[in-house]
Amino acid sequence: MADPTTQSKLRGLVLSATDLRELTDRKGITWPEVLLEDYLSRLENEIILADEIDANIDKKIEDIVTDFTDGSIPFADTGFLVEDNFNLSWDSVNKILGAFSVITTNLLSLGRFIQGVVRTTDAEFKMVAHDVVFCDTTSNDITVELPEGFPGLHAKIINCGESENKVTVNPHDYTGQLIYGESFMVIYDGENIDLNYETVTSGWY
Repeated sequence: MADPTTQSKLRGLVLSATDLRELTDRKGITWPEVLLEDYLSRLENEIILADEIDANIDKKIEDIVTDFTDGSIPFADTGFLVEDNFNLSWDSVNKILGAFSVITTNLLSLGRFIQGVVRTTDAEFKMVAHDVVFCDTTSNDITVELPEGFPGLHAKIINCGESENKVTVNPHDYTGQLIYGESFMVIYDGENIDLNYETVTSGWY
């Protein structure tokens, strides 16, 4: 709550107005009672309004009503809060930050690395380091090319389509880096592969 509150400031004016009753000018004329009563009445109405203002100013941020989409994260833009649903979202159940754009560096939140998350409908898609790719195969098959592997690199590909189209996963530049010992992998509706690169000899597992 603001200190002093708007209400307390206005109540100070009430006391000042009461003191006016005791004041007279040099000719002994006092302030008209009707004028003072009207002034005090106006102040009382403003105090009621101030109570509402102070209560709203002191609201916790989680109690403030907003028309933002659930899960969206607001940004400050030229002095105003705006939302950007496509780029970032918050999963309040699993406590996970979703980043729906290519992110080339890891973010650390809640003790876990958050990776770049991409959704694609492109027939051919090349991954970058530390990507999670949702492949929407509703309209077509998708071919995904893995990034160039180095020890510890992670990649996850999900087929989120529902039209029986497939995702074919190939190594970077088709260089012979194996995927579970194979030169490529195919995943169907609702399937996913979660890969980590080991060595040039072993490839992806």
